[in-house]
Amino acid sequence: MKSRKECIMERMALLSDESLVRIITDEAGEYELDAQEIAKEELKNRCIDIDAFFSRRNSKTIPCNSDICEENPVTLNDIIHNIDYSLVEKVLYDMHPEDLKFSSDYKSFFEKLLQMSPIISKSILIKIEKEQFDADDPSNFIWVISGLDIESGEKLNLELSTWNEWLGFHVRPEDLKSINQETFVSLCLYQMTMNGFSEEDRESNLKLRKNEGQANSYLFGTNTNRPDFIHDNVFISALEYKKSHTADEALQIRPWTRLWARSMDYSLIFFIFLILNKSVLHTEFNMRLLGISIIPLIQALIETPMLHFFGTTPGKWLLQIRICNPDGCKLSYKNALKRSFMVWLFGEAIGLNTVLNTFAYLVSYYRLSYSGKTYWDDKNKVCVIHKKIGILRGIVFITIFQAMFVLIWSILY
Repeated sequence: MKSRKECIMERMALLSDESLVRIITDEAGEYELDAQEIAKEELKNRCIDIDAFFSRRNSKTIPCNSDICEENPVTLNDIIHNIDYSLVEKVLYDMHPEDLKFSSDYKSFFEKLLQMSPIISKSILIKIEKEQFDADDPSNFIWVISGLDIESGEKLNLELSTWNEWLGFHVRPEDLKSINQETFVSLCLYQMTMNGFSEEDRESNLKLRKNEGQANSYLFGTNTNRPDFIHDNVFISALEYKKSHTADEALQIRPWTRLWARSMDYSLIFFIFLILNKSVLHTEFNMRLLGISIIPLIQALIETPMLHFFGTTPGKWLLQIRICNPDGCKLSYKNALKRSFMVWLFGEAIGLNTVLNTFAYLVSYYRLSYSGKTYWDDKNKVCVIHKKIGILRGIVFITIFQAMFVLIWSILY
């Protein structure tokens, strides 16, 4: 296992000359002394004259307040009110596919921002820049998000800024030329929610990190949007924080839970059908045909409105399973119907015979286990969300399932 110093040295070796100079000059207060010494050593190895480099950089003109007025910058609030969230969402999940499980949280957060009143800043710009890791590989980079005080030229960490303040920060039109508005907003949303989707979570997590000395890590400086570099628990990334706070609900691969939930729904429908037939219809059925073909078809028809209106079924509800779109919304009736019939067709082979039915189940099981999605969920762009079941629900489920089995058996025989 690499030592802490070795990790810092590797990280420093990837930084640009400009970034290394900043570590030992205007951002020195954000880094520990050993990190600054390693930065100096790295610059020395590159034969960089620190004083000359710093002088050249400071000789560049620092933008003044009048520059902003002339360029007519917009605020983040302006951009958010004039952008299609669906486009932002697509970019967000392209960059962070692991955050798809938080789709409903992101959408609610965006809607919340639309209702907020921005605190207009007089001098702070939002800056988003690429930081290249490998000069030979242009695709190997991360986006660095920071603030710039145009009056002092000081670079700012925006992590402690409130969401109302974020909305009031300015964005130069020229800065949107190298990065489109959708990408800009998606990066801001990711950064703004890295400590949680609510004010309470944000405040509590910032307080926790401050108490643990994790804020303004020596390794990450002003850029707190670096989930790929975690050493010695010095930084809680957005993904790690969200995992710890939403562990009770997530996209998971749980084929057996889904099978038991479907079996419960099947048993309930079978039981109700037998009761109706015994009391009203008085019809003789081929039990084999009824069990493996007719009941699953009826189940598909009954399941459709349940998924459309409630996002779940009795069996799924007991086992804490929810079916939804990637944005967290319930399925349209058409999509729910299409999914239910695809389950009947591909998941149960329309009950042609026991061998084909078993084969269909096995194929579905292995596809879900190894690819993470069943064929019908993949084709319909559907998410299956699992929450922690709990002991009480488990007991209730087993009790009801056994009762259904006994009742069906007693009616049949």
